[in-house]
Amino acid sequence: MPLVVPKNESSNYERCPEGNHVAVCCAVVDLGRHEETFENKPVGLRRKLRVVWEIIDEAQTDGKPFRITKTYTVSMSEKASFRKDLESWRGQKFTEEELGTWEIRRILSVGCMLNILHSEPKDGKVYANVQTVARLPKGMKAPATSEAHIYFSLEPDEFDPLVFESLPNKWKEEIRKSPEFKDLASAVDADGKPVNMIADTPF
Repeated sequence: MPLVVPKNESSNYERCPEGNHVAVCCAVVDLGRHEETFENKPVGLRRKLRVVWEIIDEAQTDGKPFRITKTYTVSMSEKASFRKDLESWRGQKFTEEELGTWEIRRILSVGCMLNILHSEPKDGKVYANVQTVARLPKGMKAPATSEAHIYFSLEPDEFDPLVFESLPNKWKEEIRKSPEFKDLASAVDADGKPVNMIADTPF
């Protein structure tokens, strides 16, 4: 009998408790552009970004820190949650001069206060969700985290294939569907050799 991948099993993973928590941004992952819908209607391709925080003031029963993610549409419109969270995190609004020049990687390793609430969608599972992101209290510095921080970008001058390979398989599969990744995967130099040396298909 051949060795096969197992079926999905029920998950009993621990959820970060509700409330306010001290956290540090430990990963910023560019997912590229993906089709977005509004009221069940397609509105076109939108750039997506996944931000990961390590919770500093709570630990799981095995002693490992909680980590929580939030996926954003990269938009700086006044009503966009991405802009609202960044401005709350910074403790100040963006100026017109900053728009179009402020580098997203600046949030990496920055501490904050996260407000986390639990929700129970139709699938019956309980999820921990980031509701708000706020600046740390005055005078408080970002605590140390358990692992090195990760920044991944699909911009050609920032792309790192080694970082890509270190990401979770589900995230890599998602990124592979973006036009930005496909452009990088097909790029060749003057001799016709792949520029970025990345696989364009999963295992």
